[in-house]
Amino acid sequence: MKIYHSPRVGVSGRIDFTFFSVFLNGAYWSIVFRAHGIVLLTIHRYLVIVKPLSGLTHFIQNEKMLFILVRFWIPPFIFNVILFSDNRIQFHFANILTFAMDTSIVNVSNNEIISDLLSLTFYTVLKLSTSLFPEYFFFQEAIPFAQIFLNGVYWSIVFRAHGIALLTIHRYLVIVKPSSVLTHFIQREKQLLICIRFWIPPIIFNCFFFLEWKIRYKLDGFLIFVMDTSIVDRYSKLIIVFLGISCLLCLFSYLSIIVFVRSKVQTMSQSIKRELRLALQMSLPFAGLLALLLYMTFYATHRN
Repeated sequence: MKIYHSPRVGVSGRIDFTFFSVFLNGAYWSIVFRAHGIVLLTIHRYLVIVKPLSGLTHFIQNEKMLFILVRFWIPPFIFNVILFSDNRIQFHFANILTFAMDTSIVNVSNNEIISDLLSLTFYTVLKLSTSLFPEYFFFQEAIPFAQIFLNGVYWSIVFRAHGIALLTIHRYLVIVKPSSVLTHFIQREKQLLICIRFWIPPIIFNCFFFLEWKIRYKLDGFLIFVMDTSIVDRYSKLIIVFLGISCLLCLFSYLSIIVFVRSKVQTMSQSIKRELRLALQMSLPFAGLLALLLYMTFYATHRN
């Protein structure tokens, strides 16, 4: 981890530490707000055109201005506060001002964002295309759309769970084992190795377990997936096991952090306190992962 301490100078003779983080975090905040707005507008067009008589469309078209503002601003604001509020960012003065921070956590977070954006794009294309042109996808046999779309849902879950587990373990190592060889290695890991660690293991896992091609569409007013019940059972069990292992790793990390904090509460440095804040931010994605595990378990046990 390379942190460069630049001279704390500015208009009033110094620059507050949080001033550095405003610029970089602000760039990510802007991207999130922009993407969120585009998605809302696209879904609105879809509902008005494809589902003009649905209850959701009627509700949105008669929505009060206050609710529109809440729907537009609050979700991305919460997302940004949780994931893009890192204040461990400084300027490094080398002819020009450059940002300096823990590159390992930034690189893993960037890969997680890319994964989430790909999943969001995939799901949006799935819903819009199959709703607008169901007959085309039903009669199209040259390209296995049904297999791609259903397998893609499970691929997205695996990438999401894998990324959350990596970020949580990273927090555990930095807080509880800051002097270990593994922590030292991860904090100095090259971008290429981080990308390999983030993408390759879940890709291999997905290729082995979520690449079933005996899936078809059935046209019954709208497109539904048709497959053998053994495939459904296998997919459900595999994703529950994967989510369960990911949640157990996260739970172990958080319990270890709690034990560490209780034993060092009187002697913790400011850097450890900042790491704890990031760990607290990561606990919300972990809660979402746990909720997904409970949902998938409930679905598997109550499926007809």
